[in-house]
Amino acid sequence: MDHQFVEEAVLEWLESLRTRVTTPGSLSVYGEDLALTTLAASLVERDREREGARLQPGELTVDRLDTSGIGPAGGMVDLSADIVFPADEADDPGLFVPGRLLDQTRVGLGPVYFAVNTGVLELVDYTRGGNRMSAMWCTHPAGEDARGGLAVVPQAITVEAFRGGRVFLEVTNALERDVILRIGRPDRPRGIFTRQPPVEAPDIGIPVPAGGSTHLAGLTRRSRLTEIEIFGFDAAQRTPVAALLVTVELPRGHPGEHGQWCG
Repeated sequence: MDHQFVEEAVLEWLESLRTRVTTPGSLSVYGEDLALTTLAASLVERDREREGARLQPGELTVDRLDTSGIGPAGGMVDLSADIVFPADEADDPGLFVPGRLLDQTRVGLGPVYFAVNTGVLELVDYTRGGNRMSAMWCTHPAGEDARGGLAVVPQAITVEAFRGGRVFLEVTNALERDVILRIGRPDRPRGIFTRQPPVEAPDIGIPVPAGGSTHLAGLTRRSRLTEIEIFGFDAAQRTPVAALLVTVELPRGHPGEHGQWCG
């Protein structure tokens, strides 16, 4: 693999991170696991954008970029770089939940790992904040549910702190009608033996087209074992279609080691 080509691919990828784009550019592609985690992180940002946050590009500084570790089958690029993202802005900051508007953020980037498959340069792992992505994210964790033509499968989950992280789900709709989703049950009534109230269709739900799918990403307080309720309603009639309950569980041994994604 030509070292100049690899260097240009790394610079192109760094630019995609700086501008918050989900593809690494035209010179390389993401490996399957890294593509999932990149999309999941992007969906969290898109949620904040829909709430009114204006996410701005960052400022990139590259201190070291050495491609000598790349061979015909791939290898490691020795990288030391920083991206500083400015504080989020919003038209009306008072409408935001505390913590949803982020202050200035510095992202430190280290070694980047590539593979070459049938002549295509694949970015398969990289170092962020001193940790490899494969050591923070678990792709394809255990857990799924399917009822009434709807199905949910966890795609990825991460542990970002002692407790808590992010979870990424895919919901598919095998029906011949559009569906909207409500994620989670409204506040539960007090008392062990109190009957749960029926869940009503939201005024504005998450759409899933007939025969299509959608991806969901959010925060979890219990990364090791997370239960998520998803309620589907007919998009036109607002009548219940199905209620899904998925238990997302991290396998033993997570986080991964030596670049082995835990999925």
